[in-house]
Amino acid sequence: MNPRVVKLREEREKNVAKIASLQARNKKIDADIIQIENTDILGMVHEFGLSPDALYELIVAAKKNPIPSMSQTETIETEEENSEE
Repeated sequence: MNPRVVKLREEREKNVAKIASLQARNKKIDADIIQIENTDILGMVHEFGLSPDALYELIVAAKKNPIPSMSQTETIETEEENSEE
């Protein structure tokens, strides 16, 4: 077999191994990020003195009656200004 082909196949195998290693590391990083975010969220919940049940009720209420974002507020104000003209 052509030595260049052999060399390229070997390089490709090394690349596959590196990619697998990097993907495994990314999974670990993602898990660490989620764990840190969850810890931060729990800290905020405790800081406000909320129980898990109170947090649940707060989330349910927010989903039923969401607070408009800035872009939504600006759109509403623009529509109101245009209707006054």
